[in-house]
Amino acid sequence: MELTQRDLFLLNNHEDISRLIADVDSMKDRMKRHVADLGAIISGELNLPKSGVRQWIYRHNCLVHDIEVRDLRIAFDLYWQPTHWSLQVLGRNQSTNQALNAQIKDLGQVVQTDAGPRRELKRWQFNADLKSISQDFCKEFFSVLERFDVQLN
Repeated sequence: MELTQRDLFLLNNHEDISRLIADVDSMKDRMKRHVADLGAIISGELNLPKSGVRQWIYRHNCLVHDIEVRDLRIAFDLYWQPTHWSLQVLGRNQSTNQALNAQIKDLGQVVQTDAGPRRELKRWQFNADLKSISQDFCKEFFSVLERFDVQLN
């Protein structure tokens, strides 16, 4: 077997790399708990069990709120990244994406992600207070839904 420079590096540093991987896994677990804490705060403010909004965590760092009303399928994703929190909104189907582009083109900015373009409505520092993020999230969430005449509960 021929070893590349990268292979040699990994073999020579396998103990440090193993510790680093364990540290990253531990950090992801802490991030997921932090994101879940934010989800609990938002659930209390939105009264989610009655509203028809499905809340779940994607991977370890994204709190997702999916709403399906009439023919609209909208996702509100709150990503916790190493440098900041980001509230992104996207349509779960082509017709919703077109409606979003028409109705909220004046909100936030379009960002390119691995999953394609999304509209980033708000950004916070990575260590921002969860209560503040929750309040801002609810404001942005209801602002978007209001543009589609969507009433919850």
